[in-house]
Amino acid sequence: SMRGFGVCLALLGATLLAEEKAVQVAGSLAGYVSWEGEVPVLKPLEVDPAVPKGCACAPNSPDGKMHLKTNEALRVDPEGRSVADCVVWLKGAKGGPILGPAEITQKDCVYSPHVAMITAGQTVRVLNPEKIDHNFKADPDLNRSFNVSTIKFKPTEIPTQHFQKPEFINAVCSIHDWMSCWIAVMENGWAAKTDAKGAFRI
Repeated sequence: SMRGFGVCLALLGATLLAEEKAVQVAGSLAGYVSWEGEVPVLKPLEVDPAVPKGCACAPNSPDGKMHLKTNEALRVDPEGRSVADCVVWLKGAKGGPILGPAEITQKDCVYSPHVAMITAGQTVRVLNPEKIDHNFKADPDLNRSFNVSTIKFKPTEIPTQHFQKPEFINAVCSIHDWMSCWIAVMENGWAAKTDAKGAFRI
């Protein structure tokens, strides 16, 4: 499915224990993520101008026809083949900086950022600067489900009990079904997300 491409994962093994005693960790890890082989061509998302009812969804038109929007589920730069919004972390490590709370904005019927990162136990705040209401819905495998209305011009906070276990959670707006984003609930703070050029730094 298209949502299967919604978040790119990269794991880096880390050994942070020696003789059962924690070792001080210092320094940084930087790199970039690139795509090898043929890049899948994702079908554009259909935006129905009749559905938004006041939502500034671009591209859009008053002609009543279905319009298309770029699918953000996989973002690969055609020149450098770098991958954006790829989450990189040290698998099995403990501690690290606290990631979050996260903030996701629903503007022009698009979630921004497409991938938000938090450490387990943090919250997610959803902002709605639109002239219409949305909802924010997810059915995770390991964490508690949520489905909240995000009222126009009013921030909505998804509390910590929904983000207790490490997991990649796909959240959607069921009113405008082309809207989708990911919440990366991380097992530790030694994590980063690649930028538009595929670069990351932990």
